[in-house]
Order: sequence, then C-alpha cells, then structure tokens
Amino acid sequence: MRLAPLLRWTAILLLSGALASWVYAVHRLAGRPPGGPSAASRPAARPEAIAPGPFAFRSNEECEPCHREIYEEWVDDQHALAWFNEPLLPQDPLRVECNNCHAPRPVLETGIEALPVIRGERFEEGVGCIECHRNGGHAEGPLPSAEAPCNPRRNPAFTGSAICASCHAPHGAIDEWRGSAWAAKGYTCQACHMPLVDAPSVTSGPVRRRRSHRMRSQRDPEVLREAVRLEARLVEPREVEVSLTNAGAGHSVPGEISNRELFVRTVVTDAAGREVARHRESFQAVRREQRASVPSTQLRSGETRTFRYALGAERGKVTVSVGYKLLAHIPDERSVLVWREEIAVRPDRETQPALDAR
Repeated sequence: MRLAPLLRWTAILLLSGALASWVYAVHRLAGRPPGGPSAASRPAARPEAIAPGPFAFRSNEECEPCHREIYEEWVDDQHALAWFNEPLLPQDPLRVECNNCHAPRPVLETGIEALPVIRGERFEEGVGCIECHRNGGHAEGPLPSAEAPCNPRRNPAFTGSAICASCHAPHGAIDEWRGSAWAAKGYTCQACHMPLVDAPSVTSGPVRRRRSHRMRSQRDPEVLREAVRLEARLVEPREVEVSLTNAGAGHSVPGEISNRELFVRTVVTDAAGREVARHRESFQAVRREQRASVPSTQLRSGETRTFRYALGAERGKVTVSVGYKLLAHIPDERSVLVWREEIAVRPDRETQPALDAR
C-alpha cells in the first residue's frame, strides 16, 4: 500500500524538474542567468564615447569607447545575439553543449580548440570582445602590442582558424575545412567570414585595412549564392538533369547544425501551366548523437550532387529553385531563394538553354 506515496513523490519530482526547466528558459529569453539580476536585452553602441577608467573587463561595453567602429560592427553581428539565436532558443535549456558556445568564458583562458566553458554572467552579451580577446589582464589580437588601458598584445593565433575552433569544431566545420581544397590554398575562416575593410581600429584613429567584425554568414543570400552553384539541363530520354555543387564553401552546406536546411525543388508544368511533376531534394546535417546511425545529406566542400527526373510533358517548362531555411521546420514558402532557373520543354527534344536565371 506504499505505492500511492511513491507515485505522489515521483509526480512532485517531475513537476519540480519541469518547473526548473521552464524558469531557466524564461531567464534565457529575458537575457539573464538563472537567479541573477536583470540585464539589458541587447548591447548597444552609446552615442558618445566615454573615456575609459581602470580596465576591468566587466562587460563588452567597456571596449566601445576605444574601438567604436569595431564595437558597432559586433553589435549588428549574430555573435552579439548568440544567446537569443533562433536555433538555440528551442533547445533544452539544460543542454550544456549548446549553452557553452552561446555564452562562453574567454576561449583564450579556457584553451584554444578546447570545448568552451559557460560563464555565469552577462548571458545577454552572447559572444563578444571579452570572449574572443581577453587573456587574463590582456586583450589579445592580430595587431602588434601597444600601450592602452586593456594592455593589448599580439597573438598570432588570430590569423588562423584555430581561434574559431572552440565553438565551431564540435559540429564538424573545422575538420571539414581542414580536409578541403580551400584550406590547402591557405584560406582561413577569417578570409571568408571576416572580410577586409578600410576602417579605423581605434576610435578617431587612422583608416587602415583590417577584418570586419560583422561576420558574413548563411543569413546573407549573397553568401549562399557564392557557396553553391546550380546547373539544370534537358537530357535524353525526355529527362531533366539537375546538379548542385558546393563550389565556394570550405565546409559542408548547410553548415554545422541540424536546424538548417538547403533544398532543391524541381517543378515541371505543361503548356497550359498545369503542374505534372514535382521533386524535392534536401540537404541537412544530423544531430551529433545520431551521426553514427543516420547519414548526413549535407553537400561537402567541392562535392557535386546530380539528380535526373522524367519530364512527364511534351511541351511546357521546368522550374528549378534552390532555397535555404535557417529553421528546417518552417514552410518552403518562407525560405530564402538562392537560385532559380527555368528551361523550356519542346516536343523536338532538343536541349534548351535556361530561359531565366535569378
């Protein structure tokens, strides 16, 4: 007869765990650590520079007075919003392997290429100046050492991809890059994702050639068009051949996490405009815990994947489009259009050039 009390305590424990997870999720959305004080939902550049006092590395905002242009680039970048990233928010709030990279302690202190350690404060600042550049009492980077409040000194690691590895290796991107032709040619993560700009490194300083801190990523349709190349043509016997090539990325596409999806949709319509055939190919990563048993459909760097379909119409049109979704579950209609080609279908069976590519 002791079953009832046992069930009661089991229910209480389950409810307590669910409540704790809910509270953690609410705190994440609110931009503050569990049990911690309220914080701003997003860092913002101040309208006027404030002369820095003793440098304590308390917040990334301390870097803004001396590095205003770089700070404003970072504020607009997804690293600054890492704690509010769309793929992160739906995750289990207790999933440490995700949180570590979205609010890490300084990677120079926990170890380059080592798995990051989650910090216990400033969750709302995501990944910023302190997380990438602080090393003890110094701010380190690719420039020569100098006299300044943050005790800057040069660290050659910032000219290579290893500095990105702590957060971007767990999903495979760094190993994919190391095995690519781009790495063999000397291209680094920075070469593609941190474009060179002519701008000051310090507030009111001289204009110089440096790396932008507004990262280029899959959120930019132009970056997607540079990464993949679409080819479509009619072939015998009455088929359409569609090829997609990862021609411009040093890692697989879509990159890293399973939330993202790239797809190729081929639609055949007859002379009256009626749809007679539709095909869809998906390119997507799988979760780490599934990789041993579930194959990834990502397009590897340099890989071409070709598909052939029957036309099903003597006259009409073939429309081939490439779309990208940051979250795979959203409808295709809300995807980013990367490429689109149209090919005329004629009864003479001659291969026709693309009518429209946009």
